[in-house]
Amino acid sequence: GFRIGAVGTNVEFEAKDSGDFQFFTAATQVLTIKSSGNVGIGTTTPGDKLTIEDSGSVAISIYSTDTGSQSVPKTFLNFYGENTASQKRLQAQIASSPGHNLSNAGELQFFTGDGNLVSQQRMTIREDGTVGIGQVDPTYTVDTLGTNQYALRLNTSDNNGCFLTLQTNSVAKSYIGTSYHLLSGTQSNDDTAIRAEGNLQFSAGGATEKMRIDSSGNVGIKTNSPSSYYADDLVVKVPDEG
Repeated sequence: GFRIGAVGTNVEFEAKDSGDFQFFTAATQVLTIKSSGNVGIGTTTPGDKLTIEDSGSVAISIYSTDTGSQSVPKTFLNFYGENTASQKRLQAQIASSPGHNLSNAGELQFFTGDGNLVSQQRMTIREDGTVGIGQVDPTYTVDTLGTNQYALRLNTSDNNGCFLTLQTNSVAKSYIGTSYHLLSGTQSNDDTAIRAEGNLQFSAGGATEKMRIDSSGNVGIKTNSPSSYYADDLVVKVPDEG
């Protein structure tokens, strides 16, 4: 059985004998509240606080009618937990805003709580697909901003190291990493290799090429067409050991 009652200004619904609340439309059970407090939508056996099931696509919609500043988040998913003093604290957030440039666009913002009870924006995905890590207004496909010298680390459990591949239209153009994976004949998991499928060019002090190693292995300094080894105004100094 069940009980309907009132306590003060509250109305109470209670399922007796550890029963469940079951809600039907057109003879189909659509919502279940288990005696454990778990809620099921589209399922009669929710295993979590909220379980949603359907045979087709499933969506949860959060809609804000706020038409204010386009750069201000409008909708939030908040994640709370307790600290060591059993105090409820906001730990993380996922938020959406209409987009910083286009009113019909949107961006995602990811926050984590710092040690001072302040929610800090850690990552942003803008409407054009650019991703900022530590950078709230990314302008590159991946744009990072750190607060210390550790800007990026690539790590692997492969004992022979790892490498980074640079591609254009899914075609590999260059690599940097351990020579074990990138070179033949003299591989080592302790040595670093830079490999170019075409010419390897070097510049300093601006965008003007200063040196290159072409695909034949010829080296040119201050020339972009070396025939073997070529250097313009090369000066070699050998220390006097006498």
